[in-house]
Amino acid sequence: MASGSSSPDENEFPFGYPTSICEDVPEQKYLCSNCNNVLKKALQTLCGHRYCSACLSWIVRWVLAAKLVLLCAP
Repeated sequence: MASGSSSPDENEFPFGYPTSICEDVPEQKYLCSNCNNVLKKALQTLCGHRYCSACLSWIVRWVLAAKLVLLCAP
């Protein structure tokens, strides 16, 4: 974190900001459906779930990898 700064560094919390950075508990709509932290670079799916950009990228990579394992299984 930069000296004298009250906000977290961009890379300090790649999967969302901890709720402890807020004075009040944030509403659910401001929390990631995956990490349950305050949304960082928020994305919303067509079904309405909200994710941090990094969380959604991780989920997509994990699902694709799992499908590849199933497709490549003998």
